[in-house]
Amino acid sequence: MTFTVVKLQILQRYTRKSPTADTSDNCVKLLNKMINNLRSRSFASHIFVSSSSRVSTAFVERDLKVDQKIYEQLDAVDGTTQDFIKYINASKHSICLAVLDFGGLSSRYHHVQKLLKDYPAIKKVAVDTFMISDELFIYDTDDLKANASLLERFNCRYKLMQRLK
Repeated sequence: MTFTVVKLQILQRYTRKSPTADTSDNCVKLLNKMINNLRSRSFASHIFVSSSSRVSTAFVERDLKVDQKIYEQLDAVDGTTQDFIKYINASKHSICLAVLDFGGLSSRYHHVQKLLKDYPAIKKVAVDTFMISDELFIYDTDDLKANASLLERFNCRYKLMQRLK
């Protein structure tokens, strides 16, 4: 399978880990696995990580408090959700945001809708669902904003999903 990045767009990857009772060592191990998966499957120029946010938390509220010890142990990431927001705001080019499954971005479609409205530099959203199916969804943000049925896919994760072991 090939994935083409549109010429004027920069592919950004975002991964999120829900807070759990896991040790920080296990959290780092799982995040590094996700980061390595992202690197091996895309041509991302930057990878941003949320180490402890819930999928139902609004994007701008994620990573307001971070555990620096976790981030210092991650394999070459570009920052947290808050760093990603700063990057988007400073961006002079179009961005294709790629996430692992629909719940990797948010489980509430109105959060996705607000994210796309607040950050117009995001022109495409790519959703990699290879862990649960053999599909990659690439959406134009104008289509997502105009078509509520497309956004409905982000209303998901009613139960916990095991992604990595």
